[in-house]
Amino acid sequence: DVSPRSGQWAAWLGGRDDDVSYIQQWVTVPTANPHLLYWHWISSRELCGHEYDFGAVLINGRIVDKYDLCWLESTASWKPHEVDLAAYAGQTVLLEIRVETDDSLFSELFVDDVSFANTP
Repeated sequence: DVSPRSGQWAAWLGGRDDDVSYIQQWVTVPTANPHLLYWHWISSRELCGHEYDFGAVLINGRIVDKYDLCWLESTASWKPHEVDLAAYAGQTVLLEIRVETDDSLFSELFVDDVSFANTP
């Protein structure tokens, strides 16, 4: 039972075995605010250190940030996650937040309040 951090909706990624799920949108990375900031909630029973299940941020199909979704990384609440996109400042790019799970012990990643900030 994960409630949105704000508003009425949050994105729910993962939650099944052998899952690939994502949200994506074309965005212009602001020159003055090139740090992607979003809030996430990780729920997982997966083992850590093997990248069986993972979350990632992709720009134009290229992974720029990747992290384990595993039981030690489970948050039990909303936590901020920041990615430095200064290399893409001023560019219009395809931004994707993605989850991939393997065939057992699935993980979930909830995402809310995606924005850009000027500092981490």
